[in-house]
Amino acid sequence: MKGKFEALNLLGTRRFAAFFWTQALGAFNDNLIKNLLVLLVTYDNARFGSPNAGSVSSLASAIFTLPFILFAGLSGQLADRYPKRSILRAVKLFEVFIMGIAIFGLVQSDLNLLLLALFLMGVHSTFFSPAKYGVLPELLSIDELAIGNGLLEAGTFLAILLGTLIAIALYSLHSTLLLGSSLLCVAFLGLFSSAWIPKTPYHQPELKIDFNPWTSIRDNFSLTYKHSSVWCGALGISWFWAIGIVILAQIPIFVHEVLRADESVVSTLLGGFTAGIGIGSLVGALWRSDRLSDQVSRIGLIGLSLGLMSFVFLSSMRSSLEHLVVWLSFSVVTIGFTGGLFVVPLYTCLNTESPPEYRSRIVSANSVLNFLFMIAASLGTSALLQRGITVGQLFMLLTVFNICFTPWYFKYQRRIWSAQRLSLGIAV
Repeated sequence: MKGKFEALNLLGTRRFAAFFWTQALGAFNDNLIKNLLVLLVTYDNARFGSPNAGSVSSLASAIFTLPFILFAGLSGQLADRYPKRSILRAVKLFEVFIMGIAIFGLVQSDLNLLLLALFLMGVHSTFFSPAKYGVLPELLSIDELAIGNGLLEAGTFLAILLGTLIAIALYSLHSTLLLGSSLLCVAFLGLFSSAWIPKTPYHQPELKIDFNPWTSIRDNFSLTYKHSSVWCGALGISWFWAIGIVILAQIPIFVHEVLRADESVVSTLLGGFTAGIGIGSLVGALWRSDRLSDQVSRIGLIGLSLGLMSFVFLSSMRSSLEHLVVWLSFSVVTIGFTGGLFVVPLYTCLNTESPPEYRSRIVSANSVLNFLFMIAASLGTSALLQRGITVGQLFMLLTVFNICFTPWYFKYQRRIWSAQRLSLGIAV
């Protein structure tokens, strides 16, 4: 077995590096175009006919999410029926076409075209995700999967962070030509890197495609639930994203209403959270590379509670603690870091324990479950805030929920994964 740090050499191999850069560039472009759209309608409002910036921002989020609801089931089926490399290449070619629409929208100052481009990027991400996670076991050996997942998650979150920061930098230059050429250049780089992904096999070429979005999602869930260890992993991943979506949504409000600070503090805290997830994902993969090892995941879930508690404690000390933003930055990095530790072994479980013939449909079902948890968390948060709860109290509730979730999940995870280890002959 390769040494843990020696596995970083994966980034120098064609079979992994080509795929790594393909997905990282896609995540970068996703966030570049989303953040550019928000900045344009917020600060160049008159250029687009003076629409309500808040309404456009909400509409943009809904438009980006809609393809996922419509096509999640179909995307998993296609990635199981056809070689995943072919899916990845087709999606990257589609991205170049999307960026062409976005550039035309920028040149014409046409908000509808930019929203269309955002919708199509949602379609792009929907079809990319099942092939993205499903292809890893076809490119890597069992011993390499944990580090592969860690690098994948770390690269994705770094791309998200860079996409957000570079969107701000590019917007500040006020050059439509530079904005458009940057979007198109990243899309072409992604297409170029996808051409180097090695061939992948057919798994179910006879699979009949169900174009009904509801029955296809239902069938994907049925396949996932049959495999207890995979279902356990999907529950854990969904729990993490439910917490993550609340943190991402509430930090700007917390900074504005509680800290009375400007947007630079928002960027610092959100950037720290995102970077923490990426670093935690990588460290978790290097720490313990065994598949179905719940040790790192358990440490991460406990650490997540400690990170949340530290944030609540620090926010309560805001009137007496010097350098509060620095301490809060350490706190959100800790939350992200421990979340990364928690979630990487669960993604590895999805890769290793899903049967190859319907692995992508299981990945698709996991994505839908993540989405449902995030929607529930967002609606619950909204209801609590409307009842007068403060953001600080909301973070306290989040901490309590995670502490209550932890022992139940440990017990469930231990029972499910121990049985799976026994059946596979894997040592603890």
